[in-house]
Amino acid sequence: MRDWLRDLGHRNGLAASFDTRLNGVPAFTGRAGRAIARLLRRLDRRLVAAPESFVIGSQNMLLDGEAERARRWGMTLGAVSKTYLPAPA
Repeated sequence: MRDWLRDLGHRNGLAASFDTRLNGVPAFTGRAGRAIARLLRRLDRRLVAAPESFVIGSQNMLLDGEAERARRWGMTLGAVSKTYLPAPA
């Protein structure tokens, strides 16, 4: 992920970060979305939302309610990003 983001180079742009993690205490399960957000900021990206974590179970499937929460988060990103984008010519 880091290499892919670095390959984008330094240029302005909108971004958001998320991760999937196992259900449990974040200190033990990690929150990669935060590290991704820091990298995006260093690459001059404007984050349109705070990093988000979506919880998965032991079978690598989103837990009940997480897919809907992710859908709502994505819809929020779409709505927020419109305020940052220039109007079509």
